[in-house]
Amino acid sequence: MDRQLDQLSHMCRRHQPLHLVGWSMGGILALRMFHDRPEWFERISLIACNPCFVGAPDWPGVGLSMWSDFAEHLKQSPEKQWWRFVALQLLGEAQSVALMRQIRQNRMCQPYGPWLEQLEWLQFDARSLLADIPVPCRLLLGNADRLVPVSLARLWPANWHIDVWDGVGHLLPLSASRLQTWLNVEES
Repeated sequence: MDRQLDQLSHMCRRHQPLHLVGWSMGGILALRMFHDRPEWFERISLIACNPCFVGAPDWPGVGLSMWSDFAEHLKQSPEKQWWRFVALQLLGEAQSVALMRQIRQNRMCQPYGPWLEQLEWLQFDARSLLADIPVPCRLLLGNADRLVPVSLARLWPANWHIDVWDGVGHLLPLSASRLQTWLNVEES
């Protein structure tokens, strides 16, 4: 995660405040980036992000045993686990079969080395990074998401603006025009 943060820091234009957006495990990276460089950002928006993905007794997540099982199978068969990971993201999506077909045909969506490293981010507990953020913060959840439960909304800090979309799973970015509108709304 530190290497990825360093690369992103070099890519950011720092001559104006930025709107920091993170989807899924990218939200964890976004939270870390904000805390490393808070002066660079004017807003934060997280999409389908669970800052404690594995979960804890007081926080919903996939569970340590499920995560451990996934990690063990990942060592044995990385490509098979990649497709399992993609299938998990599609749970709750209305057109999941058609979406899986499209993803399998897209060369950009094939398994590759860095995704294995990035999965380790999901073990990072970023809950402490949610509090005391001095810029407007938003969270978007899909009520049909099987990876990031909508029950997180009640656990989030009170200063975050939270929206839940009906009939949408984990792949909220597939609703591109609707998502663009959501990202461009200024919260007062």
